[in-house]
Amino acid sequence: MKKITCLGIILSLLFISCQTNKFMMTQTNKPIMRYSESQINDLPKPVKNYFEYCLKPGQAYAKSCSLTHVGWFKTAPERPAMPIKGTQAFNCRKPEFVWTGKTKAFKAIDKFVEGEGQLSVYLFGFLRIVNEKGKEVSEAEMLRWLGESVWFPTNLLPSEHLSWLPKDEHTAVLQYRWKDFEIAYDVQFNEKWQITALTCMRHMGKDGYKPWIGRVNDYKEINGMFVPMKISASWSLDEGEYQYANFEIEELNHQF
Repeated sequence: MKKITCLGIILSLLFISCQTNKFMMTQTNKPIMRYSESQINDLPKPVKNYFEYCLKPGQAYAKSCSLTHVGWFKTAPERPAMPIKGTQAFNCRKPEFVWTGKTKAFKAIDKFVEGEGQLSVYLFGFLRIVNEKGKEVSEAEMLRWLGESVWFPTNLLPSEHLSWLPKDEHTAVLQYRWKDFEIAYDVQFNEKWQITALTCMRHMGKDGYKPWIGRVNDYKEINGMFVPMKISASWSLDEGEYQYANFEIEELNHQF
């Protein structure tokens, strides 16, 4: 069993490495972009303060990003949390990512690649029991990519696709438009101007759209950028908040 587990980990790492290389190759011929303070002059106060906190002038834009994490996951509110390990690769220049998570009971692959989202779950790693696709799934996967851009914050700077709107002293609205998709978060900032929470309406399968909450904390400096090392995900349901994921980053890499 130990040999099988080790082989699975090795294969997952190889898969993520290949996907990261693929994302990086698509950006090879593009010039290096660098952050300038002039880009944030007209942003809402909490957003401007956030970028002043997490980025230094001249910071190169990340082209791709990869990570590994540990944590726990719940498949339903009434079920116990299960330990989980995951690997993930991001294209930072456009919405693309692939995540693989493994527990003792199942393996899950969550992705948004070439404009389409998909969630697959395999019982014991080989028997597929979930295969979700479609417009709502793609929208949810794009929301995941945008929210997890806190791990490569140059992606959150204003662009032709991304904009920030003011809301209150410690909240701003993050909007993203890409192809036929329009998504948005309410983003909350603390007294240090760190992003602490992102909320939105997100599709929850057969239950339709429900309020979703992502919380991040434990900021550390990685490759010159301050990024959170812990993240949790919850649904706000009529019966209360259902936190289904809690991850801690083990390793985080950027390619510039």
